[in-house]
Amino acid sequence: MTSDNTSAYTYEAPSEWTRVCAIGKARNIVTLCRRNDIVPKNLLEIGAGDGAILNELAEADFCPSMHAVEISASGVSVIASRGIKHLESCSQFDGYTLTYPDKYFDLIILSHVLEHVEHERVLLREILRVGKNFVIEIPLDYNSLENDENRSLLLSYGHINVYTTKILKFLLHTTGFVIIDDLLGMYGIEALSYMHFESKGKNKTDFATRAFSLVHRLNKEAFNKLSRKQQEQQSAFYTVLACQATSKNIMKTKLDDAMALLRRGNIHYSDMIVNSCISDHGKLALATEIMKTCQRENRTDAAEHYRKLIESFNNKKQ
Repeated sequence: MTSDNTSAYTYEAPSEWTRVCAIGKARNIVTLCRRNDIVPKNLLEIGAGDGAILNELAEADFCPSMHAVEISASGVSVIASRGIKHLESCSQFDGYTLTYPDKYFDLIILSHVLEHVEHERVLLREILRVGKNFVIEIPLDYNSLENDENRSLLLSYGHINVYTTKILKFLLHTTGFVIIDDLLGMYGIEALSYMHFESKGKNKTDFATRAFSLVHRLNKEAFNKLSRKQQEQQSAFYTVLACQATSKNIMKTKLDDAMALLRRGNIHYSDMIVNSCISDHGKLALATEIMKTCQRENRTDAAEHYRKLIESFNNKKQ
């Protein structure tokens, strides 16, 4: 695979590297969906590359109707040539515009794509339009910016955006998504083994393979014992299962954010969250919930402030 620019690649054939990486990526998709009872009847992978993830999902009979879009014409050709089971369509797209109807897909997959996208929110809003559930995975590259060598390496991969878990959460939250579940972790043994033996040229004897597998298992067990914060610092990837935020989700988030500010004495910023509601009905509803929460928490001054604010909203309506 050779890079034409930061967003498009030339694919000549399926590569062994994308195959071994796809095993772990597909495993993350299946894990999140199965433990949240999501059984998609159709799915779309965006930025499908050479089709490696779709091929893994097909081998697992994950979904009976799969579709793909890819920005590279050569990628589309390679995917089409693979004869992937359950793959019904594969087409080239411009990176932002999808031709499918609203809420057409049960699941949309965006795996290691956002780090390549010039205008992330444009693409995210488009997938929000055509999908019901979303699995999004990104590499946690942020810490790699500490030295010039790693920065250059990321650019050679075509990574123009870097993320932490919190950056991705904020991006999704402010684009209309709600995260249902997530996964943190290091790369799978298949990819790590390839890097160790093939890329570095280590002698792949039976003993070396068993020793490598043992070290990987011990590292995984140690990782699982870490705190969430420590896992975030050591993870190589972050995978989320998300859906579209409903008015109820949005109201709860605004209430939580407003109360967090109030508890720190920032009533002015809490008012700004109320005023960020588009409709007068939304402002009134949020202010009412804040007042009730303040009353339960014996925040007398804040409760009285919001009682007066509610009164002023009602007077405007009359």
